[in-house]
Amino acid sequence: MKIIILGAGYGGLQAARVLANAGHQVLLFERNKRENIGYHWPMDVLPSVFEEVNLPLPEGTVRCPATEFHISTSALTRTIDSPEKDRRFHVDGRALSQELIELAEQAGAELRFECAVSELLTRDGKVYGVYLNGFPLEADLVIDSIGIQPKEETSIKIRPMQSYLTVALPKKEGHYPEKKVFALNPLGQPGIAEFYQNRDGKVLILVGRFQPCSAEQLKIDLSKIRPGISLLEGKSIQDGTCLSMSVRSPSLKMVSPGFAAIDKSNFVSDALFSGQTLAETIIGSGVSMESLWSYQVRYYKKIVADAFYFQELKWSLINTDGKQLAGAFEDNLLTDSMLLFIAAKTRLAPNENNLLAPFRKCLKRPLFSAALAKANAKGQSIQNLAENIPEKYDPESIAKWNEEMKKATS
Repeated sequence: MKIIILGAGYGGLQAARVLANAGHQVLLFERNKRENIGYHWPMDVLPSVFEEVNLPLPEGTVRCPATEFHISTSALTRTIDSPEKDRRFHVDGRALSQELIELAEQAGAELRFECAVSELLTRDGKVYGVYLNGFPLEADLVIDSIGIQPKEETSIKIRPMQSYLTVALPKKEGHYPEKKVFALNPLGQPGIAEFYQNRDGKVLILVGRFQPCSAEQLKIDLSKIRPGISLLEGKSIQDGTCLSMSVRSPSLKMVSPGFAAIDKSNFVSDALFSGQTLAETIIGSGVSMESLWSYQVRYYKKIVADAFYFQELKWSLINTDGKQLAGAFEDNLLTDSMLLFIAAKTRLAPNENNLLAPFRKCLKRPLFSAALAKANAKGQSIQNLAENIPEKYDPESIAKWNEEMKKATS
């Protein structure tokens, strides 16, 4: 079969590699330059991911160091030192992308960079290919790994997050212990900050918040949290870039005739699993709607059901008042499990999906307790809906399920 993939994301590249290895004709289009694919940003990936998708560890990959947590206005710091075997892999985003590109090409996939597709080629509600430079290019299946689906065809909740990426230089040259710091609500408003100290002492900083702001304002925000983070004391800021990222919920419509989307959840492991699952489904049963729907079912049951649940808990904490968070932290009400989840850049294991129980003591803090209870109830409800996705392709039952999910996630 001839398969076109749009975008050189992690999931798209993994799908290209697996499908090409199985003998399919794979053509992938990416609008950016080859050398610019992926970000030089450390990403934490579950240890099981590389084994499950048969992917070698990128060069330079190490286990994540112990994590320090700073909670809002709290002056206390908690360091969580997990056993090494349980720590996620610390992967450079660009190194992973470049490795996937090489593996996909070795498998026989044809990758064309600096080549943008303008729109999908459709007829009678079915996707037959793409338009490239105004010319139609047909395929048996088009895989979206860039979010090209029209907005009206999806149910994607988008939160724009403005971010400030920068580098802090060490005061003295030398070797430093690798360290990761996660700050929750560090700006006194909904926002996050992550810090990674490398062995050469350089500190990579990601500051973000969920309201529009300028690069200058983000610099001011960064200056406010510097005194509280030991990594930044006495260090000078080298450079910075302000950018806007879309933080998306899972899409309800991942497949349609001739088309399948690799869901862009914000997590590397989810994208890799999505690409792997889609490729395995195509190899096993083709590209009929029944086959494509079974891919969405597998993906929802394995990954997305838990993602909906955890997302509700995460947002309730990010948006909780700073004083409530600080008090809960200082009273030891926030558990290691919850902190690890918030900091994780990939999903947790299914057996960790009920995190409300450790917060029973929060009843003496009514606002904090109420926010968590509400998030827990909504998260479990949406999780149950996701797990009860119709097993077989039946447009009527799927339409009904879609409506229920839209109401629950709105």
